[in-house]
Amino acid sequence: LLCLIARGRDGREPVQIVGPAGLRTFLRVVLRYTGTRMLPQFVVHELKDIPYLHTGKPPPLLPSASPDLRESQFGEQPGGRDIERDSDGAWTVLTATEGEMRLTVRAAPLQHGARTVGYVVEEDEKGGRLNP
Repeated sequence: LLCLIARGRDGREPVQIVGPAGLRTFLRVVLRYTGTRMLPQFVVHELKDIPYLHTGKPPPLLPSASPDLRESQFGEQPGGRDIERDSDGAWTVLTATEGEMRLTVRAAPLQHGARTVGYVVEEDEKGGRLNP
């Protein structure tokens, strides 16, 4: 997918990738060992402490952290965040404002066979009526 995104992205802002803790290491290892070269610049943000909500099964083991494999030749850029959970148990991934419009992207844990989150895009309330 990153290779497809790379097409025609010259000079653009880095792609922002958000996922569970361990994603940064996973991408570094995969990109290093597959020899992939046509990549956009990207920044990885990791959601910390995703709970395991599946009942009746033990949680799968998480991979141990590997040494820093960051190499600019693979496109990773500095600036990735480790995103901690908010007091309500969800994560605020992004808040953006353009003009009078405010947009927030949040993640919340889901019950699944692996540690999983779902994403919600929230907009400010708008006056008026929605036509079907």
